[in-house]
Amino acid sequence: IAPGEIPLDGDHFPEDAEGITVIDEIGEFPVGETQTLSLTLEPGAYQLVCNLPAHYAAGMHTGFIVE
Repeated sequence: IAPGEIPLDGDHFPEDAEGITVIDEIGEFPVGETQTLSLTLEPGAYQLVCNLPAHYAAGMHTGFIVE
C-alpha cells in the first residue's frame, strides 16, 4: 500500500486489514514527551504511521525504503 493510501475505516485504519502488517508500535504518550523504537528491518518498503483517530488522514505518516 502506497504511503498515505491505507484505506480508512472512519477516522483510522484497522490494523488487521489485508495488506497491513504491524511490525511494532509505541503506545500513546503525553504531549511533549519523546519515545524511541529501534528495529532491525529486512530490505523493503515500509511506512511509519500514526493510527490515532484522524492522525493518519491529517498526514502523520511517511514511507521509507530499507536497502
